[in-house]
Amino acid sequence: MKKIFITGSTQGLGYEAGLQLLKAGHQVIFHARSEITAKEASAHLKDAVFVIGDVSTLAGMKSVAEQVNQLGTMDAIIHNVGVYTPESFTADGLRTLFAVNVLAEYVLSVLINKPERMIFLCSGMHLDGKNNLEDLQWKNHQWNSTQAYSDSKLYIMMLTKWFAKKWPSMLVNAVDPGWVPTRMGGTSAPDDLFSGAETQAWLAVSNEASAKVSGKYFYHKAQKSYNPLADNQVTQDNLVQYLVEISGIKSQGI
Repeated sequence: MKKIFITGSTQGLGYEAGLQLLKAGHQVIFHARSEITAKEASAHLKDAVFVIGDVSTLAGMKSVAEQVNQLGTMDAIIHNVGVYTPESFTADGLRTLFAVNVLAEYVLSVLINKPERMIFLCSGMHLDGKNNLEDLQWKNHQWNSTQAYSDSKLYIMMLTKWFAKKWPSMLVNAVDPGWVPTRMGGTSAPDDLFSGAETQAWLAVSNEASAKVSGKYFYHKAQKSYNPLADNQVTQDNLVQYLVEISGIKSQGI
């Protein structure tokens, strides 16, 4: 039995991945933004364990990491949380989309006890992402949610590659779940929710050789090509340095 923590897991892909892992006999630590959402989700889960915190803020990120560490060391972390928001800012003065989609993944990865595996939820939209390191939070550009989201997922692919390089003892991979019918994806999304969650659950626990790789990008349990911008090590380092600057949290290996 493995112990897996999944961010943003009260509904959608994170919730479905959690259900699949529970049915396979693993222990799942779910994450809710608030007590209310935890209560709503736990009504359908017997004896579920939740950590609670709004990861759009640094205080919330740190609180979630502390709660997870109090539960012991995870075997795997699935970074599922993400938003596709209109123009908005957090209580810390950061772009909400950037704070949740990029900064939270970095902070939680650094502060939570190191697992054996980490899986980042990416998106096929990262293929259209641009390397906008001069204005990562879109403060000097006219806001475009679609492009900002695509950029954030390119940065997730960069973090995947960076962590895979810096922490070689850990298996670190990214997943494109497809366009699935979640609150973000909408009811008309053409892909299947079960299949969209299956790959991250598989990467978290499988002993198949095809799952025990690192620094790869997957779609439906198969490796796929990704945006080559993610391979630029200087860009990766610059992105991480920016995340260090705005969070005040430094990772081992920098």
